[in-house]
Amino acid sequence: EMDAIINGYSTVSDATAYAYMLGGHPMYQINFPTAATSWLYDASTAMWSRLEYGLDAARHRGEMQLDFINKTIIADYENGNIYTLDAETYTDNGVAIPREIITKTVYAGTNKRIAVHRVSVDCQTGNGLVTGQGDNPQMMMQYSKDSGRTWSNEIWTSMGKIGEYLNKPCFNRLGMGRDRVFEVSMSANAKIAIQGAFIEAQIGTS
Repeated sequence: EMDAIINGYSTVSDATAYAYMLGGHPMYQINFPTAATSWLYDASTAMWSRLEYGLDAARHRGEMQLDFINKTIIADYENGNIYTLDAETYTDNGVAIPREIITKTVYAGTNKRIAVHRVSVDCQTGNGLVTGQGDNPQMMMQYSKDSGRTWSNEIWTSMGKIGEYLNKPCFNRLGMGRDRVFEVSMSANAKIAIQGAFIEAQIGTS
């Protein structure tokens, strides 16, 4: 899939890349300036993630990296700024970091419909303040009934106020369809760690 995405860019000869360690994970970031896109590869999980800056789907600010006095130093591609990579900082130089996860298609089989009663997201909650949301960070979900071609209206729920560590984001009464794709997103200025999700559904025959 990544091969197809990269081969679809009009220009790749201007790509830049660097590598670093984050929380014990070897990370590799590659930027495509003409496509205004950045990708991050986690060698521990063999997973690719798209990196963006802010809420405008812009490429990531990072261009070059070096290790200095046990710190990872990142240079900005545009303005010459120098940043320190810090796993305990949850913004990009004060700008909210959008996070988005899209699931694989949930499919019950030919001519079978799925009534989704609830989706619960297993994640750390109650972790801290968020920019523009006071002390009650929110998670948003949309779902698709046609393999990701169109999406439902946005559904919002709390990720737990500060100290509400047992609160789990839940989305209820998500309708019926032959297949489902779920998307969750958040931009909280707090530690976010998602372990998985649970779906409560009933399978019909038509």
